[in-house]
Amino acid sequence: MEGQFHSLIDIFKTGKEQYPEKTAIIMGEDTRTYGQIFDNAKRIAGFVLEKEIKPQDKVAVISQNHVDYIETVLGIIMAGGVPVNINWRLAAPELHHLLQFNEVKLTFFRSKDESIRKEMGELTKEMCQCVDMDCIKEVLEGVEPLEQFIEREDEDVLMHLHTSGTTGMPKTVRYTKGQYMRELTTCVHSLGFDKDTVFQLMSQLFHSASIGPYSIFACGGTIVLFPKFSPQEYLKSIEKHHVTRLSAIPTVLTALLNQPDFDRYDLSSIHTISYSTCPMPPELIKRALKHFNCGFQQSYGMTEMGSIVTMLTEEEHIKDNMRYLNSVGRPIEDHKVKIIADDGSECAPGETGEIVVTGPGMMKDYYKMPDETKEVMVDGWYHTRDMGYLDENGYLYISGRKSDMIISGGENIFPLEVENVLRMREDIAEVCVLGVPDDYWGESVQAVVVLRPGSKLTPEEIRTFCRGKIAGYKIPKKVYIWEELPKNTTGKVCKAEVLKKIEM
Repeated sequence: MEGQFHSLIDIFKTGKEQYPEKTAIIMGEDTRTYGQIFDNAKRIAGFVLEKEIKPQDKVAVISQNHVDYIETVLGIIMAGGVPVNINWRLAAPELHHLLQFNEVKLTFFRSKDESIRKEMGELTKEMCQCVDMDCIKEVLEGVEPLEQFIEREDEDVLMHLHTSGTTGMPKTVRYTKGQYMRELTTCVHSLGFDKDTVFQLMSQLFHSASIGPYSIFACGGTIVLFPKFSPQEYLKSIEKHHVTRLSAIPTVLTALLNQPDFDRYDLSSIHTISYSTCPMPPELIKRALKHFNCGFQQSYGMTEMGSIVTMLTEEEHIKDNMRYLNSVGRPIEDHKVKIIADDGSECAPGETGEIVVTGPGMMKDYYKMPDETKEVMVDGWYHTRDMGYLDENGYLYISGRKSDMIISGGENIFPLEVENVLRMREDIAEVCVLGVPDDYWGESVQAVVVLRPGSKLTPEEIRTFCRGKIAGYKIPKKVYIWEELPKNTTGKVCKAEVLKKIEM
């Protein structure tokens, strides 16, 4: 399948017609073929229409990873509804707020937490019908599958996703059908997926990273889902399903490599490990290259851009003696990146400024937030609020968030560059660097670290480790060792909570 992909319905219709018995999704002992996904989605679409959902009405999906997640989203689209993908980890009042904000008319809901199930039932009974996805077979009994799908134009809204909400309630990001499908097409062309790809991932399907699985389906490949991480089960699954690609953040990759019986698993099918969302320490990549004997692929992006903007390819990971390992690569097909200074002028190579990007997957807007939309979308460019620079060869380097910048003694310091140094130390599992108000310095650089089990590393040893690797004024003036870092529901560290705890 080459060229432009025009709709998610067409992708699965092609799968149903050309390879109906091929496995599309695996999760534990449950599977879905391409034929099953398409047929089940038609029945869900029939149910949605029975509930008097009109074109462009919002229908929420709140569920952890499951084999029925994709067919539920597809069924909503077939019926002309707009899927609203919501993080299932949120508390009931937060879920209720997002349902209200998105003006949801129908909700497909799954939770193993009985208290949340009960609370959601109470909160939603006056607002919209809430369907228990664990009882979906019974719900769909007798429902006629929809055969004539509701047409959607390129400029019509396709779906709602949400930002991670590190600075408050998540923002609702809207994509049109045209935007999403153009981004999906560029991802297929850039990521190197094909019909033989078996992609094992930890990412939750409510996230913008779900464009990866949809890109796999566009090629006729297979995804292996996990609802939660277990190193042993993850390794077993690679061997059992002959997985060809993994997605892994540093903590996942480290846990796999540290598994005592790692060497007994046959991992020879793996040819690529993909990562994004957080930097991969160079030493960890080198260790993984040795043990997995495969290539690495890094991507950088955000929900507002439909996900991916830049990529560091497998070849670029090892190019010129690995000189680009600290980079997030160059723009993928049809995407552009530039760096701008505070006065709006474009920065020269090597000069740090705000990263602004453009591409086919740029969101339509933040739903019901016109001022916030205008603030970040200017003249066809999205202002990421990330700081970084481009080198003379067009490789992008991330310094940190604009709002995270520390000004200490008149010097600008980005936490990420300090965190990257600390991550080089194998004893350190997690790290958070931030600026703490200081009467003398204005702000002082401080670090909170979580050590690996058995490590006896001291704060002073950590500070000593930094010397000679970064400028003296960037070395944390204080280092705290904690058992864990506070995180939000998508796993990102809540720096505001860290700061509050430090200042107590």
